[in-house]
Amino acid sequence: GRATTYETRLRHADGHHIHVLISGSPRWQNGEVQGAITAVTDVTEQKKIEIALRESQARLQAVIDNFPFDFWATDRDGRYVLQSSISVKQWGNFIGKRNNEKMADLPLDTQEHWQDNHRRVMAGEAVQGETQHVVNGETRDFYYIIAPIHDGDDIIGMLGVDIDIDDLKRAERALKKSEESNRVFLERLKALHEVTIELTRAQTPRPPCYRIGTQRPQIRPARPVARG
Repeated sequence: GRATTYETRLRHADGHHIHVLISGSPRWQNGEVQGAITAVTDVTEQKKIEIALRESQARLQAVIDNFPFDFWATDRDGRYVLQSSISVKQWGNFIGKRNNEKMADLPLDTQEHWQDNHRRVMAGEAVQGETQHVVNGETRDFYYIIAPIHDGDDIIGMLGVDIDIDDLKRAERALKKSEESNRVFLERLKALHEVTIELTRAQTPRPPCYRIGTQRPQIRPARPVARG
């Protein structure tokens, strides 16, 4: 005696299957059910669109989950609609939550910086820069990009990536340290070379100098000494 609605698949007369929505309600007469009124609606095209959309979302999520960095996207109200597996691991699952909930445990100056970036992005600007996050108790360097999501002329949300560049930063610092060590070594080697030259000059005997027009002293053989 109650109205009901459900979906099912029916076999068409030509052999293919269709998706239908069946709605039925009882027909009352004199307080008794005398029959039913049933409507059958072909929703095959709608189901195809729903299936295609679901498969597209599954493919997109598979791609995002395999990103080797933190990726996220929000709608125009700041609610998270996409998150990569690394983002979930680092921040927790924020799907359906607002970005201010994600920032709640961050230092106040970091919150203000993030909020300023989000305002700029929702105004149409893409922002990028370097920042630091604590991951598993370790402070690491990250490079971030936040950009608006456009639907025609409308901005319907924003997306962001955080790429861990800590290993690169460590390599840069090690390279700079190595270059500085090499520079100091070369400077000391140069100084040592100059000192060596001066010492060599000081220890080398110089030939006697004579004025022009004078004769060099003649060396006479020694006379034999008489004996007896």
